[in-house]
Amino acid sequence: MAKKKKPEKEVVELHLDSSIKNVWVDNLHLAVREDGVCCVRLSTSLPEGHFEQIRFMTNKSQLEEFIETLCTTTNYYPSKETSKKKE
Repeated sequence: MAKKKKPEKEVVELHLDSSIKNVWVDNLHLAVREDGVCCVRLSTSLPEGHFEQIRFMTNKSQLEEFIETLCTTTNYYPSKETSKKKE
């Protein structure tokens, strides 16, 4: 009896755009709408003020994947602070 072959995963090529510049960013700004659409803005702080460098839109589930990748890559998993009760 012939063995069943596992379907091979299709390799998706990443097409790089060499015209995109690398920029330094200091600040992350997030806005999440009720429908799950997220606006992400990255900016740079200079003595003259804050300058927006990058702005993009994505959905909440994709943003969660981005955050998971950042945490995995940096081996940094922040813990949620518990709310302090007034005594």
